[in-house]
Amino acid sequence: MNDVIVALSGGVDSAAAAVWCVQHGYSVRGVTLKLIDDPVSRTAIDDARRICDQLRISHEEWDVSDQFWNDVIEPFCRYYRQGITPNPCLRCNPTFKWQLMLDPTRVPKETVLATGHYAGITEYHGRSALRRGKIRDQSYFLHRVSADSLRRTIFPVGDADKRELRDWMARSGIHVSDRPDSQEVCFIRGSYPDFLNRMGGAIPSPGDIYDLDGNRRGRHRGIHHYTVGQRSGLGIAAPYPLYVVRIDSASNRVIIGKKSDVQSRVFWVGSAVWSAIDPPVTEMECTVQVRYRHQPTGCWVEPVGSEPDVRYRVTLFNHEGAVIAPGQGAAFYRNDIVLGGGEILETDRFMK
Repeated sequence: MNDVIVALSGGVDSAAAAVWCVQHGYSVRGVTLKLIDDPVSRTAIDDARRICDQLRISHEEWDVSDQFWNDVIEPFCRYYRQGITPNPCLRCNPTFKWQLMLDPTRVPKETVLATGHYAGITEYHGRSALRRGKIRDQSYFLHRVSADSLRRTIFPVGDADKRELRDWMARSGIHVSDRPDSQEVCFIRGSYPDFLNRMGGAIPSPGDIYDLDGNRRGRHRGIHHYTVGQRSGLGIAAPYPLYVVRIDSASNRVIIGKKSDVQSRVFWVGSAVWSAIDPPVTEMECTVQVRYRHQPTGCWVEPVGSEPDVRYRVTLFNHEGAVIAPGQGAAFYRNDIVLGGGEILETDRFMK
């Protein structure tokens, strides 16, 4: 019988993963990471504990809130104050949750991790590779999970339909079957700027909005209120839609322009993790996804430099380009296989 540790958030998806593991004969431990201490988190932990009671499996609560602050929340706040738009899940999953849950000081090395993500594991040229979920897909959020971690991971409900999962949980008597889906970022309650204000530290002050010709067009409320590609909330009249093209933290300016001004065809990626292939040493073709809801597009990926400082120059096939936001992630695919991915550093329009 294989030992499985199930990452339980208190929601439907992770509960279904636990039920699946129990029904398939695994020896199951439920673990919930205490990331922050607030009423929402405490309710989720209580729900996870109750799920385990219903399934007659053990439940453990690991208080990792201090480490979560240092590894995830503080970098998120620092990026936003610099006018960069991070996706904290892309940092949290590979470098925090997977490392913690598979830490050999906490679990035996033979133990497998099960989560409720919508994704799959398949073999790709002799490796355990991440692939897209067949109905709902969350592989983008996992594109920097290492090959070693993937070899010890299963996604029991990765190809399931969410509505069918809810029905299945209701029939199984699991009390969270009608619980709403979780929000985008687990530790934020309310707006991002309000969250930063509550966290304290240096808050960006109001400043000026300029267009690409150097004309002052208005005032902004602080660069942490804006992100590259943003259209709404600028408060500036124009005969055409205006977008945030660039955020210059050094001068405390928000730069605006037309849609064509915010689209880039070439951008750079760093801190890449390649799970399904060896790091490319020559230019290769694949597809890239630059946001969770972005339609993947064909590209060339060219390594520049050498380890440990190698970066990747990504050139989109689409000559119109796409809205590329530094701080977000670039996930590289071949068909439905995740090759790897990294952090978007900058675009060819505004090289530093």
